[in-house]
Amino acid sequence: MSYLLTRVRDVEGGEDVEDCWYDLVAGTGRYYCRASYSIENNGCKAAMYTYIERRAVCKEVFYGVTRECGRCGMGSEGPLPVRVHVSGFKKFHGVPNNPTDTIVSNLEEYLKRRGVPLPGGITIATCNVIEAAGEAALPLLNQIIGDPSHPEDPFAAADDQVVWLHFGANGGTSKFFIECQAVNEATFRCPDERGWQPQVQLPIVPEDGGISHTRQSTCSIETIVKYLKKRGFDVAISDDADQFVCNYLYYHSLRLASEKGYKSLFVHVPLFSRIDEDTQMEFAASLLEALALTQ
Repeated sequence: MSYLLTRVRDVEGGEDVEDCWYDLVAGTGRYYCRASYSIENNGCKAAMYTYIERRAVCKEVFYGVTRECGRCGMGSEGPLPVRVHVSGFKKFHGVPNNPTDTIVSNLEEYLKRRGVPLPGGITIATCNVIEAAGEAALPLLNQIIGDPSHPEDPFAAADDQVVWLHFGANGGTSKFFIECQAVNEATFRCPDERGWQPQVQLPIVPEDGGISHTRQSTCSIETIVKYLKKRGFDVAISDDADQFVCNYLYYHSLRLASEKGYKSLFVHVPLFSRIDEDTQMEFAASLLEALALTQ
């Protein structure tokens, strides 16, 4: 049996991405591989054939990022399961209608209506909208991520990768920001929803040291941003998660995730008056794709 061997080409730019055995075919926001003919495996139509091994290997291609397909199970090794815990906030000072409340509340239903499966191996474990108050966030983090009184993530299997994905609102911007770090400083620019407003320079976690100490996300942020930009979103990397509940939550999340071997990422989104709801829902779905491809 003969096989057609081709070079991968970037559909947008028309440039060679790498030497390989397949071509890219335009799809709904994603590009699939094909050879001289294609097959369907358990509903997955992204198929290729290797000439060397003489066996079918199914892969997915997203803007030049290639990985084994986790839906049909073909390939030498499938991706590890990735379970994502998603959180957003309710209203807070100056923002009576928090877009992250809508995004997180509707995310699972939106993905169903979208009709485009997420890359193999990634699932949403939980979606929670929490009160915009410093102390309201900790019980949720302790329940899902775990601390000495909650030693295991009750939703995760032993070999699952776990990601905490937090959404927060930024009323003064018209773009999306991927936060790369949180600072160990509990200073709020305004009272939270329980009236708490620490105004002295105190560390969030005293055991970590002073207020200049930072914790970094271990997610592949640059690759995630690159993917989102190619999807047409105005997105940038930020190193300032804001002096409010967002930074407070993110710092605790990064600390607990580090202790458990998980990952944590915080994303600031604009108000719906700046970027409409449909666009922001698609952004959230695309962000999940990017997370899956970078694990």
